[in-house]
Formats: sequence, structure tokens, C-alpha cells
Amino acid sequence: MGHRSGYDPLRGRGISRHAGCTGLVAFLLIAASITAAQSEITRPDCEIRHPPGSERAAERLRRWFPKSRRTAAVWLGLPPRGTPILELVDGIDRMRAVAGPFVPEWAAAVCLSNDHIVFRLDVVDSRPAKKLELVLDHEMVHQFLNHLGGPRLPRWFEEGLCVTYAGLPFVESNFDLQRSAAAGRLPTFEETRLLFRGNATQAATAYEVGHQAVRHLIEHHGHQALRDILRRVGNKQTFEQAWRITTGQSVEAFEEAWRKEVTPPLPFWLYVLVSDFGLTLLWFAALLVFVGWVVRRMRREREMRSLETDRRPPGWE
Repeated sequence: MGHRSGYDPLRGRGISRHAGCTGLVAFLLIAASITAAQSEITRPDCEIRHPPGSERAAERLRRWFPKSRRTAAVWLGLPPRGTPILELVDGIDRMRAVAGPFVPEWAAAVCLSNDHIVFRLDVVDSRPAKKLELVLDHEMVHQFLNHLGGPRLPRWFEEGLCVTYAGLPFVESNFDLQRSAAAGRLPTFEETRLLFRGNATQAATAYEVGHQAVRHLIEHHGHQALRDILRRVGNKQTFEQAWRITTGQSVEAFEEAWRKEVTPPLPFWLYVLVSDFGLTLLWFAALLVFVGWVVRRMRREREMRSLETDRRPPGWE
């Protein structure tokens, strides 16, 4: 994830000037104490800061950074700019001390607009999708886009670029895009803006929507379309203008076409049965049990009637 340019943690939060100043002083003191306890690795293209005991992770960043930056430049069609600071911290409290108090609890890393990228040691490498190198790839795209210039990209598109380049979202969930579409619950591009600010499950849904939308763009318009949109936005065109000129359709028309493509042509209940083989077998087994019970009951009723007929005396009508 990445913060927007001009990020102000005190703006619009109903915090008094005195309380804001007090909090800012505490924030600076905590950040200073963290910085004092850190070691550094300096390269011509970046600086790596890390606490004692995290030397192996810092060395992995040092080795992976040049490749990640070089590959991201080619993939995005943008030149590398800036000298990022890659900082490893021990947990969410220290991340918030460095990156701001409103970093979400689920964040594995955050890229600030000043080229400062912060990684949480307690989260990276906890799962395959959170491998440190993949998280760096994700944040590397944010760092490039921070230098794009022009209007800021929509969040769904920027995060979609990050996830598509890295290959995996580091916020994982059981969200099934097609099942949500079949049920009529697929979020719109605009709705993802609020989901990114929510809990881990909501954010994971927003990441997947952005990821699949960017993949749809590449599949239908080619990878060069992605680069052309970024180039036009960097030349001060609005995102909507850049998108329309590059693809020949509006963002709204693209979203409508994408939603139709990812929505299965089946009723929701039938799609669930077809897409989930295990569930289908379970339903089929349950149906067989029910049918067997009905057949057995009908057979027993026939047998009971037959016994009653056999027991009737001669001449009984």
C-alpha cells in the first residue's frame, strides 16, 4: 500500500492544535529513538535501515532492490527516480511512529510520498504472498508512481498495478470475484476506494478488483496500453482522458464490459454448484439420502397396507 502525496495525519480528525502538537512531539521522539537504534546499509540507489537482529532481511533487500527497480521501470515504462529509504521495523507501533498513526493494522509495508518505504518484520515472510521480495516489488511500483507527476491515479488502478507486477496480493482472503459477481455483490471501482480503508477482508476485496481490472486491460488492449496511460497522465492529462485516448473507451464503459465478462452466465445457486465440486458432491449425497428415505418410507407404507389387507376376515368389504 502507499500513502497519497501531501498526507497529513492530523487533518480533518477533530484534533485540537494543542493535542496535535503534543502528539506530533511524541511522534518525533518515538521516531528519533527508533532511528538511534538502527543500523544502515548505503547504496548509490537506496539506503536500508534496520534494527539489530534483522541483518539477513536487510541483506535480502540490498540484493533484490536493483533487480526489482530495473524490472519495474521496464514493466511500467517509467524512468527510475529518487533514492528510496527502505526501513525495516519490528511491528505496527513502530511502523506508525515512522509512517503515521493511521497506517492500517493489516499493512505489511507502506510507501510514503517522500520515497520512504517501511516494512514490518512481524508480517513479511509470514506467508508465501508476504515474501519480503514480493512486498518490495509491490511497494516499488508505488515509489515509481509517486514520481509520475500529474493527477494522482485512482486507488483501484494504482493498487491493481502493484499487485499485477508483484504477482500476488500480500493481503489474502477467500474473496471469490466471480461468485460475488454472480450474486450481484461485486464492488464498483468507486466503492473500492472505501474498502481500501477498511479491515483486511475489505482491503483484500479491493485489491482483487484492481488486480483483475488491470489484467483485463492488458488482455484486451495490450501491455503497451498500460504504459501509454501512465505516460499521458505524467504529461498532465487526466486519468479519464488518458484512458479514453489510449483504449478508445471511457473508464465507465471499460468497467461495464469488465463486469459483464467476470459475471458467470448462470444463476448464483447453479454457479456455486458448478464451481465448487466438493459442495456439489455434498448436495448430491444429501439428495440421494433424501430420495432413499422417501423411497423407503413409501415402501414401508405399502407393506403396512398389504399386511392390513391380508389380516381382514373373509367377506370383509
